[in-house]
Amino acid sequence: MPLDKISVTMAVRDVHNREKTMSRDLVTTDAAQAVIDAGLIVAAYNAAMKSQIVRYAVTSLFSDSPVIPAGSNVDAGVTMRAQLNGRAEKAATKWTDPLDAYIIAGGAVNTGNALVQAVEALFVTPGNIATLSDGEAIDGFLSGSLDK
Repeated sequence: MPLDKISVTMAVRDVHNREKTMSRDLVTTDAAQAVIDAGLIVAAYNAAMKSQIVRYAVTSLFSDSPVIPAGSNVDAGVTMRAQLNGRAEKAATKWTDPLDAYIIAGGAVNTGNALVQAVEALFVTPGNIATLSDGEAIDGFLSGSLDK
């Protein structure tokens, strides 16, 4: 997908602990330069405001125009149950609009399907490239089912 833009989004906090966000598009299309530029933007605003920036994110926006398959539905989804890495607790993660290829009888997800395992590998440690929303890696998917 081609890069459309890079932006910085900043959370500004006041003395009453209230926050607002500000976003600015960056001129650069280089990721390393964007981090440097974002730091300069934050420093300039912090020097010019009473309220202060307490965190910021540099975001790259990519866009594409794929052919959307007939029958796709973003309201459909699956919930996968996972074993947290090195812990007894379990967690859940969801994704939108599952393929019929890995849905089996009763709406269960076939965790042995290669497509499901490719998603699982994103979160399994060692070697994970992503974590669940609360920053935790997993040992693997235990089960999954269609959302109702």
